[in-house]
Amino acid sequence: MNVLSVHISVRTWDTNMKLSLETFDVVQPQFQTADNTPLVLMNSEVSSDSDTLFHGEIIQVNPKSPDFVQLYNRTKQLVFVRFGSLCITAHVQAVLKLQSFVSSLTHLLESQAAKVIEPTVAAHETSEKSDLATKSDVSIIPSNVKDSDSKVVD
Repeated sequence: MNVLSVHISVRTWDTNMKLSLETFDVVQPQFQTADNTPLVLMNSEVSSDSDTLFHGEIIQVNPKSPDFVQLYNRTKQLVFVRFGSLCITAHVQAVLKLQSFVSSLTHLLESQAAKVIEPTVAAHETSEKSDLATKSDVSIIPSNVKDSDSKVVD
């Protein structure tokens, strides 16, 4: 069972946001264990000394708050993060399957990126060729070159 909790409190003088993650499980139903249950790719367990895997809290205070000095010690923003212990159980076959998935996803993204880049490059080359065609109609002869013998004149 995955447990993620979010609590946001917006008051006149301050805003408080809390996020905590108690546990998470990643299951691959494609594979079965010996007792015909879906294979667990990753399983986290909360250790006995902490109640959450992750807890984060952000507090933003308006400096005009009447409690700004006493309660918040003149702090406009406070970020508090606490990490608990994390125990992960991973199955070799599941890790290999995950590696295969990441590899295929990488190849797919690279091929999609190439398809997006190719038309852009082709359009850029076409516009350069059309610019050259309009520019080639005009002959530019530097002022220090004679037309008859093409030597530099000082």
